[in-house]
Amino acid sequence: PGIEDINISDNRFIEIGQNPTQFWTDHSTIYVHGAATGVIRIQDNLFRAATDGHFYGATTAIETHGSYHIVTGNVVQGFQTGANITGVQRNDAQVNVVANNDFDVMNFGIQIWSCPYNPGHIFSGYGIDGLKISDNVIRIRNGSFVSTTSNMGISFNGQSNLPFKNVTIDGNIIEYDQQDDVGWTDQSTQYAIGWI
Repeated sequence: PGIEDINISDNRFIEIGQNPTQFWTDHSTIYVHGAATGVIRIQDNLFRAATDGHFYGATTAIETHGSYHIVTGNVVQGFQTGANITGVQRNDAQVNVVANNDFDVMNFGIQIWSCPYNPGHIFSGYGIDGLKISDNVIRIRNGSFVSTTSNMGISFNGQSNLPFKNVTIDGNIIEYDQQDDVGWTDQSTQYAIGWI
């Protein structure tokens, strides 16, 4: 059976990641695998991390694998990562759009991964072949979560071992908190758009 059209819209995910033990978890509130046909629309959703200071479980709001994802109009507040957009799929990840979102996050706005589906899978071609990231507003609260070694607006993950092709990044606004003290010096990498 094929996936023709999936719409995930107008949902509210509130107080995500309450974790008083400060234990990191591999969490994605929305996690989807796109097929070779059909469109998955993730639009106009609100994602809000726990506001009691115990937000360690609020790792990633949106994670996509594969093709034909439209991620637009979403608001993410207080998560560590706004979106992981990946080519981690059995086929090339084509025709993906991430546009007009508002990501107010601790570490990463949008991370882009391009890897085989699993280490034993023989894969040729591209992981990411067709991605547009445009007109997003990304605010990095780099003073709020200092246990990491990096803060990035839009990043190509350096552990990717498949090529990237047909990627357009334009019209985005990326802001960082101003640092008024030296408490963040353990963060070795901070950039708006880059590869790490």
